[in-house]
Amino acid sequence: MRTLSARAAPAADVPPSSWPTAARAIALLTVTVSLLLTAFAWPSVRSSVHDVPIAVAGPAPAVEEFTAELGRRLPGGFEVTEVADSAAAERLVREREVYGAIDLGSGTPRVITASAASTAVAQTLNGIAAGLERARGTGYEYGYGYGYSYRNGYGGRCP
Repeated sequence: MRTLSARAAPAADVPPSSWPTAARAIALLTVTVSLLLTAFAWPSVRSSVHDVPIAVAGPAPAVEEFTAELGRRLPGGFEVTEVADSAAAERLVREREVYGAIDLGSGTPRVITASAASTAVAQTLNGIAAGLERARGTGYEYGYGYGYSYRNGYGGRCP
């Protein structure tokens, strides 16, 4: 006499699921991309100016007041060279002795930067001049390179 019994198919014939392997790969890629993004973004978030040489031109009381305010707002950010007039400031920029200059002599701060100077420094100087003029309520001027293109703080060209 024969008995019938139900047997399950051997487990060796069924391949293991690929979902755990895929989940591990996705988790590893997510962590790797997150670390890379953090590594590249961290310096830009934490960067600031340190001991950047700039020139400040204008009357002595205005230069002293500006230098003191700059020291309060960005301590250790700039190494300020005081000069007598804008011609001396432009000469220092042209000769690459300073990254940029702020001329306070005309009553309206004028920012002078070299065209090949650091964009971050130029933006910082323009921001400082704009903040100074917002406090006074007038526009500011900026210029780039040897052929200096001056503009006021509102986008218009200055003579």
